[in-house]
Amino acid sequence: MNPLNILLLGTQGSGKGTQATRLSEHFNIPTISTGEILREEMEKGTELGKLAQSYINRGNLVPDDVVSSIVRKELSRDKYVDGVILDGYPRNIVQAETLADFFTLNYVLLIDISDEEAVKRVTGR
Repeated sequence: MNPLNILLLGTQGSGKGTQATRLSEHFNIPTISTGEILREEMEKGTELGKLAQSYINRGNLVPDDVVSSIVRKELSRDKYVDGVILDGYPRNIVQAETLADFFTLNYVLLIDISDEEAVKRVTGR
């Protein structure tokens, strides 16, 4: 059976995390949250984690190539052989092009909410 690889897209507050959890439970496949795997790499003190931490310590965003390397490393693990739900990656066209070079998606789901609704959800109003 082919793996089920799903990408969730949407603005902050759109409910990507909630939907990722529901899809993960329904299809019995894990979710990758970019923020979580970045933190794990930094906590483990890996070379990529140290590199990411150096950018964060300077108040900079972690560059696309570093984020993509961390995601690629994570996706190579056996636990994703049946599929995965990506939440938070790719965030831009450069990351999307890099992902396409090493990974096949089956579905891309866009969760589209209004800017007004996103602000309400993020601010709790």
